[in-house]
Amino acid sequence: DATIDSQSQPPPASAEVIGQRATALTTLSPSGFVSIAGKRYEGFSRSGQVVRGAELQVVGLDNFRLIVSEIKTP
Repeated sequence: DATIDSQSQPPPASAEVIGQRATALTTLSPSGFVSIAGKRYEGFSRSGQVVRGAELQVVGLDNFRLIVSEIKTP
């Protein structure tokens, strides 16, 4: 038997990521991919479109994706 050890989807996040900072790996329009501590997750922006590289904060979970808001710098 051959086994395949691969993931086509990012791992689901747990509630412990809420409140953590994330970085936009892709443009979120409003969905895309974000990174937290080197791990890739699907994210959804409450702030609308967010550019790649933007700093975000995880504010919640929705099924298999993270709900994020852009961190605005003054």
